[in-house]
Amino acid sequence: GANVAKQHAWVVTQIRELILNGALGSGERLAEAALAERLGVSPTPVRQALPLVAQEGLLAEAGARGFAGRE
Repeated sequence: GANVAKQHAWVVTQIRELILNGALGSGERLAEAALAERLGVSPTPVRQALPLVAQEGLLAEAGARGFAGRE
C-alpha cells in the first residue's frame, strides 16, 4: 500500500541522487542486487525504479544487461 509507494519513491530519489552526485559512473552497468544492498532494500523496488530513472534520461538501457549510467 502506501508504505510500498513511499519506499518506491525513496528508491527513485536515491538512485537519481547517486547519479547526479557522480557516485554511479557514466557507462557503468548497474547491478540491481548491489544497488539494492547499497540502499538497504530488496531488489524489487530497485528493479521497478530503474526504468523510471531511465525515462528521465539519467540512465541508458543496456539491452538484456539492464541499465547503465548515461555516458
